[in-house]
Amino acid sequence: MTPSPLPPFVFGRDVLTPRRLHAVASGACTVALWDDPAYHARLTRAHDLVLAALAAGEPVYGVTTGFGASCANRVDPAY
Repeated sequence: MTPSPLPPFVFGRDVLTPRRLHAVASGACTVALWDDPAYHARLTRAHDLVLAALAAGEPVYGVTTGFGASCANRVDPAY
C-alpha cells in the first residue's frame, strides 16, 4: 500500500470539509484523534454522560434509539 498523499484527518483539531470527508470515506487519508489533553478530557466527560444516561435507563439518541425518523424506536439492548 502506498502512503496517503493527504495528511491524516485529526478529529478535534481539523475542519471536516466536504473534500476531507470524501477523502476519509474513500480511504484516501487516515484519521486520528487530536492528542490535546483538554480535547481528551471533553471526550471523557461526554462518554461519562452517555454511560450515566444509560445506567439511568434514559434514551440515548443513536445508542438506545434509532436515527432520524426512527428516533422514537427503542433498540433492544442485545444489539
